[in-house]
Amino acid sequence: SHVTRLGDIEVYLKKPRRQLGRTLPRRAFGPALLALVGALTKLDGLATGGPLIGGAIGGIICGVLWGRRIGKSSGGKVAVGILFGLIFTVLTLGLGFFGCMLGYYELNLH
Repeated sequence: SHVTRLGDIEVYLKKPRRQLGRTLPRRAFGPALLALVGALTKLDGLATGGPLIGGAIGGIICGVLWGRRIGKSSGGKVAVGILFGLIFTVLTLGLGFFGCMLGYYELNLH
């Protein structure tokens, strides 16, 4: 861990590599589980909002974590973060819709 001093307070920061193993599965599969639960309990807002909002947020967080881990320079970290953010957003949205499909969710547009 890294120690950063903020005035008289010491802040201990964890390295992004340690966070990646715990955070990635939660952010990738969390919206899919929300969609599955929403579909099984017939909660339309949870079944549709979980994958859409949770997928976007989860994809961005996964992209930032991968960008911090893989990128060498600050520009490289930003570019890799954006690239992986887009990739993980699409993957997480797909997993969310798969969760709806597993729960036999039927979208009613009327």
